[in-house]
Amino acid sequence: MGIIKKWKVKSYTSDDKYYTVSMDSEGNYSCSCPCWIYKRKDCKHIDEVKLKGGIEVPKAEYVLAKVNEPKLKDGAMIIPLVAIGDWHMEATIDYFMLKNGWSMADIIKIRHLSGDFSVRSIKEIIDKLGPKKYPKDWCKCS
Repeated sequence: MGIIKKWKVKSYTSDDKYYTVSMDSEGNYSCSCPCWIYKRKDCKHIDEVKLKGGIEVPKAEYVLAKVNEPKLKDGAMIIPLVAIGDWHMEATIDYFMLKNGWSMADIIKIRHLSGDFSVRSIKEIIDKLGPKKYPKDWCKCS
């Protein structure tokens, strides 16, 4: 289950501090504040989002590039080109996208995946093999 929406909510104790409230595909909320992190209880920030909304954090732009691993750069999600049949890198990219606010339905559509891919199968691959990173010189053309 991936994060599908995120909001920034101003701290009640500091004018220059914000917390991030997230909602997953099953409608569960979480917050980056200590109350939620340590007690797993809905906090004032989650209540505010539910009642009034907040400053919605947009999903990062999706950009394909000759890079050796997925990363965030200048507000964009930089995604490596994948060798045909490299399911480990595909799972790494999909996991990265899930963590950065993309839904599984959107990932299947943009990545042209078969119905065999699921959040569970992606997590199993990453838990077993860890995230994949191509060698530095993998994308050099001759």
